Amino acid sequence: MNDRDATIGRNLAALRGDMPQKTLADLMREAGWKWSQATVWSVEKGERPLKLAEAEYLTTNIFNTQPFALLGQEWESLVQSSLNELTRSRVELSEVVTRYVTAQRMLAARLDMSSDEDAPAARGKIPDHQVAVASKYLAESPQEAARAIVQQILSQKAELWETIDADGQALDGLRETLRNG
Repeated sequence: MNDRDATIGRNLAALRGDMPQKTLADLMREAGWKWSQATVWSVEKGERPLKLAEAEYLTTNIFNTQPFALLGQEWESLVQSSLNELTRSRVELSEVVTRYVTAQRMLAARLDMSSDEDAPAARGKIPDHQVAVASKYLAESPQEAARAIVQQILSQKAELWETIDADGQALDGLRETLRNG
């Protein structure tokens, strides 16, 4: 093992973040690479050199960065890993908001159908408490719902935000060091 392989391995582990080694190996196998969980482990430990073509595929197609991220300082890979997680989370958030809006529209359509004269079987059969809850959901925009959820999370997870603030101060120090260094 040489220092460069060890650095690449540490940075690959940092880019992988919380993704299981098996998941990374599966993604590489799906793309035609002969990777297993043991391959990921060996590369991350610096025991198996990473081929350039593998590095290009990993960084460009899986981690949405450039191959040099594997060569840089470990903190660069950690920052990139956080950026990757935010990007994935934003995509997931978009999907959730889309499902929320769709469910809202479906609820409104079903409530409209239940009051339609052509639907006598449904008319008057929806319990008042369901109508009240449905009205609340329909009156609330997705932005208002998200804001309420964020407020709830902030109030429940104060210690998490204190940790993030501490990390933010550490990042400020790192930025200052980079500017001066």
